[in-house]
Amino acid sequence: MHRNNLEAGESQKMQVRVAVNVGEVRLSRGDVFGEPVNVASRLESITPAGEIWFTEATYLAMTRSEVPAEKVGEHTFKGIDEPVVVWRVAKGSSHRLEASGDAGQDAAALPYGGLGLQRYEASRGIRLSKIASNIANGPARLLELARAAAYGIPAGARKLGVAFAVIAGLVAVILAAWPRDMFADVWQALDEKHTRRALRLIRNHPKRFTPEGMAVEAVVLLGLPKPRIEKARVLLEEAIRQEPDLLDEERFLRGLVLCLDQPEPQRAMELLARSRRAIPALLEASRSERYWLRWNSIKLLERFGMLDKVDLGLAYIMDLEYAGSCSTRKRAARELAKLKDKRALPALRKAQQRSFFENLCMGDTLEESIRAIEGKK
Repeated sequence: MHRNNLEAGESQKMQVRVAVNVGEVRLSRGDVFGEPVNVASRLESITPAGEIWFTEATYLAMTRSEVPAEKVGEHTFKGIDEPVVVWRVAKGSSHRLEASGDAGQDAAALPYGGLGLQRYEASRGIRLSKIASNIANGPARLLELARAAAYGIPAGARKLGVAFAVIAGLVAVILAAWPRDMFADVWQALDEKHTRRALRLIRNHPKRFTPEGMAVEAVVLLGLPKPRIEKARVLLEEAIRQEPDLLDEERFLRGLVLCLDQPEPQRAMELLARSRRAIPALLEASRSERYWLRWNSIKLLERFGMLDKVDLGLAYIMDLEYAGSCSTRKRAARELAKLKDKRALPALRKAQQRSFFENLCMGDTLEESIRAIEGKK
């Protein structure tokens, strides 16, 4: 790649940087979550082009004699409580790495001295599949492959083309065992509408007080015949504070949306405002018969610039039908008159049949709204 960059135009030069971290992550619905993912992403953002940096967790897990390493130092990353000790692959040889035969007299001028893998086949290059298939062999092997891919391929570098373009887009590599869903039995009970059993399972679960455990319990509480909204809100907020990536999971997002069913759910609204993935659940909630859930969802959708997707006519019709406050129903009637939504006519006529005391504040509002929608003066 180094030689290719020397001869290529500016628009065709390619740079590779690799960041490696090791840790336990969570695989959920096709996405990977956990602090190791965040650390790898932050590390990649400071890794210089043309270098391979890795965390001390990787350094301790690998066979250190296989890959020469230099300590970069401690770095503090946003969202990570403790400083992270960072290492990098040293630009030098080791007994596992040797200069490739065709590096020539200018090998010293190449990054890492033109070193390549002993097992490298000069006529074929390194395929991405080869790197992927060797991940299971451990961090040291991966670092060795990354090093060879980035700098140690003196022959055939011009043939890599698209393969290296893909590698250049690789910002982080996570090595971890992906555990199965630890709360599968709880989710199954919820899916089968056995909320009491789900509550019993989560309260006896050994991982109940982990961030995901608290979030699962919150969803269970919201699914009870009499939802415990406040308790669920507290659990979800604490879980997301400890593990922000939970905001990317649909079940927990929907649970947080249900927490909007109260007068001033400021914290829940702040958290939901951070994730556009909440929009489908908010649109669904904007059609709810529950007043606070409906209007708090609409407020958030307006913040997302999605107010044009909200059926405001339906929202005001439900206010007219279900709101206990006469003033709320009066406001709904006036807004429906402005919208000239003919779907509101049955609800307006039904509202006229309420008792005198229920419509005490209405005056002529209902009749005026009906006439406005019908186009009568």
